[in-house]
Amino acid sequence: MKEDYAGALRLQLEIGDEEKRKQCIDKYVKRVEMIKEELQQSGVKIGDEETFFRQIGMYCPNAAEDKDMIDDFLSTKLDGGKWDCDTLTFLVFDVAQTFGLNVRFVIIGGHTFLITEKGGYYEPTTGEYYLKKTLHVHFQKRYYEGTDLAMLQAITYNVIGTEIHSYPKEKTFLNRLKARFGMDRKLKLFDKAIQLIPIYATAHHNKAERYSWLEMDAEAIKNYSTAIEMDPEYTNAYLQRGRKYMQNSYYQKPILQKAIDDFEKYLEIRRGVSDSEVRDVYLHLWQCYDQIGNKNKADFYWSKRME
Repeated sequence: MKEDYAGALRLQLEIGDEEKRKQCIDKYVKRVEMIKEELQQSGVKIGDEETFFRQIGMYCPNAAEDKDMIDDFLSTKLDGGKWDCDTLTFLVFDVAQTFGLNVRFVIIGGHTFLITEKGGYYEPTTGEYYLKKTLHVHFQKRYYEGTDLAMLQAITYNVIGTEIHSYPKEKTFLNRLKARFGMDRKLKLFDKAIQLIPIYATAHHNKAERYSWLEMDAEAIKNYSTAIEMDPEYTNAYLQRGRKYMQNSYYQKPILQKAIDDFEKYLEIRRGVSDSEVRDVYLHLWQCYDQIGNKNKADFYWSKRME
């Protein structure tokens, strides 16, 4: 039944046009059934879990680099777009379900993957199967783990909200007024995601981004804080909240200290990493410490930025 596919339910939410929705769902179901048929013809044994999931990876589309992505919609992938981790996880989840396998969806910070019936892990972006003891990338806080098709759509609501939020800026009084009275469509989508999975830190973060976009900084800070409460290792939430404190400090030392705390927490979590974003944080810290009159610390972070 089409209704039993997590991907089909996702497409129902993604696509407004009824005819296009039906076409995409049919295309998705055919993709699932094609992969199932190819697996059956390969003679792979379901009992050999590791081989089975590695074989699924051979018949599924390859994942794309972020820079190659048009958007995160499943419907775009079916029309020839590049696949990403969550759309691939939906696909593999549905294929596994057709074989009666008890696999569970895992949603973590910015990523999704599957836990298999025997306790292994399937990474959809690489097609790799890992035993728990050898898993090396998924020790972050988990926002959700399970098989509830309705709850999985928290991903869909978050994706739709993020994509339409990325349209040209709408920093008008009317849009801010709509947000104040709960009438902003993008915020409603993030709220639906949060309603389904209250600890979904990514949705709280993206809700904060929407408020930031609307220049509603107090609400943005509040939602960045909630994202951090849900996931204390959420580096971008610390970074963006710190920037909001910095922008709204008006040279007040207590507020600048909050920004400093966030930036230094960001560096603590990303210890040992050196990239352009880290160098930006060194610059922010130089500015903050310079403004509160701590020359030694300001000079320290300036030198770190210049390394």
